[in-house]
Amino acid sequence: MKRFIKYNKFIPINESHLTKDLVNIVVWKIINNYRLPDEFIINRDITFAFKFFITFTAKFKMNNKLSIVFYL
Repeated sequence: MKRFIKYNKFIPINESHLTKDLVNIVVWKIINNYRLPDEFIINRDITFAFKFFITFTAKFKMNNKLSIVFYL
């Protein structure tokens, strides 16, 4: 029997950090201990999410072809 397991990992941070520092924290706490997640849920505005993923893809030398669609 196959089981579907879903889990979440929250990283509480009390200080203000740059986007580059947050990418390093995610790599250190999540990717090194588990694996690359299927999805990221970010509770910030779209500009932060865009900067985060640009920095994230640059860190791993990935080609980034992001398209952001705004729904009104």
